[in-house]
Amino acid sequence: MDKQQLLHSVKSWIGIDDDIRELQRELPEKRKEKRDLTETLVTTMKSHDIDCFELGQGNKLLYTQHKIKKPLSKKHLLTCLTSYFSGSAIDAQNLGTYIMNSRQVNIKDKIKRKTTKKK
Repeated sequence: MDKQQLLHSVKSWIGIDDDIRELQRELPEKRKEKRDLTETLVTTMKSHDIDCFELGQGNKLLYTQHKIKKPLSKKHLLTCLTSYFSGSAIDAQNLGTYIMNSRQVNIKDKIKRKTTKKK
């Protein structure tokens, strides 16, 4: 690689790096915008019982819900053990099942974009 090519490569690299840095600065703003729009869309789709928007060409905007269990905390564990041992014998399998099944379940709303693959 001669000096001219090396200089061109360095300039190209710096230009690409600057572009990446600029895009990274814009990314948090775009994520916040998307989060705000998602909340609005989820509220609207939920209140009007809309499961899907057809976007054309096989693309869809889907409304889904995911159940997410809260993590096991010491407070929750102590509460469960106290209520469980109010007259029962220790049974490790039953105790483990009881603790894992008694965790709170949260429902999280989200929107995802489904596109068809180009062949």
